Amino acid sequence: MTDKPTYEELKKRLIDITFIKNKLEMEKSLLGGVEHDLGNLLLSLIGHSELALEFTEKSHPSYEHIRSIYDSTDCLRGLIQNLRGFGKRSYCGNYSIDDILKEDIENLKKTIHPHEKILISYECSDDKLEVYCDRTQILSLYINLMVNAVESMSHGGNLNIRIKRFEGKPSESLTEGSYVLTEIEDTGKGIPQSIIDRIFDPFFSTKEKGTGLGLRVSKTIAEVHKGDILVKSEVGKGSVFSVYLPLYQEPQN
Repeated sequence: MTDKPTYEELKKRLIDITFIKNKLEMEKSLLGGVEHDLGNLLLSLIGHSELALEFTEKSHPSYEHIRSIYDSTDCLRGLIQNLRGFGKRSYCGNYSIDDILKEDIENLKKTIHPHEKILISYECSDDKLEVYCDRTQILSLYINLMVNAVESMSHGGNLNIRIKRFEGKPSESLTEGSYVLTEIEDTGKGIPQSIIDRIFDPFFSTKEKGTGLGLRVSKTIAEVHKGDILVKSEVGKGSVFSVYLPLYQEPQN
């Protein structure tokens, strides 16, 4: 049997907790300011390097150096955007996955150039399928997967997105139950079986300019929401990323 803490010990613990809380709040505020300033600097670098590229002939010795600055800066901006969501306060609610994906698809279409020849198909078996989630994070999860799919189809292809209800146990890490299953399928180059188990590892990327965080962030978001992401792929044929999120159901009286 352990002795109960005295009033003075409890008071000291409370003071320590309050100190730590205040310190974290100060650090969060400081990081928010740094993020804002860094974002402005990156926009300036991207803008100036883009302008320099426009007025520099490709045959000029400096062209590739400017291009490298632009690509690296744009890559850093993507890295910050991927990490940003985890520093924000979560606002959870019941959201239709159909509505979230439609918004993501519209945003994705704005980034695809006509010459890329990407055809997008979308199917939803039930537009009433809802998930209790942080909407911003789920938007980020899906857009990461869709952008990844588009980038795998450098010579054009089909991006097929399907939503349906799933009953059962999707993976070893999840319990049996009702889930919203979203399949994001591409007809890209596919992922070799030798590396497919590593694609969700932090900083692992097959892209020359990749950060290796997009898929890791998406996987983490799914896990935080008590879901998971599974992948099947065949080299030369494409990949299917299956996102499982717990289906929200009204409590029974």
